[in-house]
Amino acid sequence: MSEPETWINQKKINGRLCQVDWRFIEAFREVIAALKTSGACNVEAIQLLIDEAETISASVAIPDPPGCDPSDPRSVFKPS
Repeated sequence: MSEPETWINQKKINGRLCQVDWRFIEAFREVIAALKTSGACNVEAIQLLIDEAETISASVAIPDPPGCDPSDPRSVFKPS
């Protein structure tokens, strides 16, 4: 595999890993919102863990590696 091919593949991997993080965090936030509305349980501890996960995810690789910039529309994973 050539260096440019390696770079392109790493960018795809990075982008997909970032998408997984972002989607799980957003899904958990939706669950927390539903739990808060129902009053079924205290969600403060869960919220803290999600906030920590988001902070860690945002700081895993600084500066942002290729494929991990959420403001770059090319970093959004689109299944082929």
